[in-house]
Amino acid sequence: MTNSSSPVISSSPVISSSRKHGPGLVSGAVLALVLLASPRLRAQSHGTVLTGSVTGPPGGTVSVPLTVALDSGIGIDTFGVTVVIAPAGNAPAPTTGRLSFAPAAGISSPSLSTADAADIVVAWLGNLSPTDPRHAVTGTVQLGIITATIPAGALNGQAYGIRITKLEAGVTGVNGSVAPVALASVSSAIGPISTAVQPPPVIQPNGIINAASFATTGAISPGCIASLFGINLAAAPAIGDSTPPSKILAGTQVLINGVPAPLFYVSPNQINFQAPVEISGTSAQAVVVFNGVASLTTSVPMAPVAPGIFTSGGNGAGQGAVLNQDFSVNSAHNPAAAGSAVMIYATGLGSTSPSFATGQPGGTSPPNVTTETPVVSINGAPAQVLFSGLAPGFAGEYQVNAVIPDGTPSGPAVSLQIQIGGHRSNTVTLAVQ
Repeated sequence: MTNSSSPVISSSPVISSSRKHGPGLVSGAVLALVLLASPRLRAQSHGTVLTGSVTGPPGGTVSVPLTVALDSGIGIDTFGVTVVIAPAGNAPAPTTGRLSFAPAAGISSPSLSTADAADIVVAWLGNLSPTDPRHAVTGTVQLGIITATIPAGALNGQAYGIRITKLEAGVTGVNGSVAPVALASVSSAIGPISTAVQPPPVIQPNGIINAASFATTGAISPGCIASLFGINLAAAPAIGDSTPPSKILAGTQVLINGVPAPLFYVSPNQINFQAPVEISGTSAQAVVVFNGVASLTTSVPMAPVAPGIFTSGGNGAGQGAVLNQDFSVNSAHNPAAAGSAVMIYATGLGSTSPSFATGQPGGTSPPNVTTETPVVSINGAPAQVLFSGLAPGFAGEYQVNAVIPDGTPSGPAVSLQIQIGGHRSNTVTLAVQ
């Protein structure tokens, strides 16, 4: 049902037109869209496998360090990995025997096997703590060096992707037991030296997610704001400040089913973009193009709605991106009263009436009201929804105005969640007095 009730809180733009879609909050009572913009991979695991992108001459040998950065409190004593080296674009295929792995000092009994296939596959398993199996290595650990030979026939600009396709690690507990842990991976690239051509961009596996919820599973929806993670995505961080957002930013472009996506932020490791409204179906194909060089195609799951509430930390958890009734930023130091209205900023709430085009900012006369009214839960209780629609003046961002139920207990971290179309958002918090 269309939400036809008039918002008690003004639907006029409440967010400064000078706001950037990068990290942090704008000063004063104006709330910024908090989209993580630091050059790091999303936290979905117990650590991150780090590799670098290198170049070298045709027929030459290049080396890439393989390092694992473990999350705090996580230690591993065994590590298994499958490495694939594959040509990108029209680069000539590599041949078996041109990829090797040299373990770092302190890693004992490495076993290595090379498969003769269209791509070169190397499987390796090593022990990181040979002297005491109960003593796990922690922190950042260099496992070794991957060495590859660039085919003599390779040309400038042709490159080869090194993908970590399978990761297995054992974490040792205080009692000596070993349990598997998950490690996120990245891809890197090697290729002939070229001052004019960048290495190809690489999209991290399962690296396109809802930019508000940061959910590691689930889909994105047409018109929502999404984050894409990988490497070689741009030369340096850049923030889009045009309205509507530009579809090419600092030489970087994102194509979803061939449709250019509006870009809010690009960096070598992360892109924030709006999923085109034209996309439909249960999946779509994503490609990043940087300085004319395209990545391999990656499939991303799609759904009609994919609700996510923005957070002040930009990680989908903790304090929600919420304004109080007086337009001040809700926080533990500035709570909202029970019975008052708050403005919740989200994405992925689906279609609106009137409808909107890709990159089109939310309107005010009339506002773009969601075709379905979401259910807002505060402290587990249903809240009265006064308005639900696109945030005026901004593409891909939604604003939901709701009343904190009377009797809601006070506290700095009261739970808040939105449900729409059978899909639930991330659970965040707001402060209530």
